[in-house]
Amino acid sequence: MTDTATALRRSHARPFDFTGRPSRGLVYVAPPGYSVEADLDAWVALGIAGAQAAVQTKRAKPRARAPKARVQARQSGRTRATRTSARSAD
Repeated sequence: MTDTATALRRSHARPFDFTGRPSRGLVYVAPPGYSVEADLDAWVALGIAGAQAAVQTKRAKPRARAPKARVQARQSGRTRATRTSARSAD
């Protein structure tokens, strides 16, 4: 069971859905669910733990980066390396 599923079982919690499409991993808590300071502290601790778990998960599986595209000069049509060597020759 995920942390989100656990959070949704708590009172005053529901899926974070304001556009008709629920946001995965997010939970909306109604004001009565955090009116007592201890309840707010518990929600904040749960959110911090979830964020730390997400960071650790992303570090474990780095994504492959797409190769960078060569950028052409705006007006002259020459690449940066060509412009640089042309300046050096002047």
